[in-house]
Amino acid sequence: MKNQDNPIAEIRSRYLLEVKAAYMEHYEEGLVAAESIFILNNSINEAMDKSETELHDWVYLSGLVQYGCMFKLGIRMQKMCCIGPIVHRYVYSDVKMIYDIFQNYMVCSNHALELL
Repeated sequence: MKNQDNPIAEIRSRYLLEVKAAYMEHYEEGLVAAESIFILNNSINEAMDKSETELHDWVYLSGLVQYGCMFKLGIRMQKMCCIGPIVHRYVYSDVKMIYDIFQNYMVCSNHALELL
């Protein structure tokens, strides 16, 4: 096992596996959407690859909200009569998914910390 010589990396790996298990439990209970579970699992997989150095699951997820000017442009475009409704659905869908991801991240991460 690659983390055998590094006890901190082993703790990180165990924590990440607990978080991933909590994500799957939430998914099976219908508390997280399919699109969100895909992204959450990817964040854990990325973090597992880098568990030797530090935790990276939050770094991966926080990159999702780096919309900047594109998100602001979408908000403005909602007011346009011809494409406004389409853009509104897109913006709403993205905001809903981001909320779902971050809410489940917080709950599952705290659950995993309690188990360690």
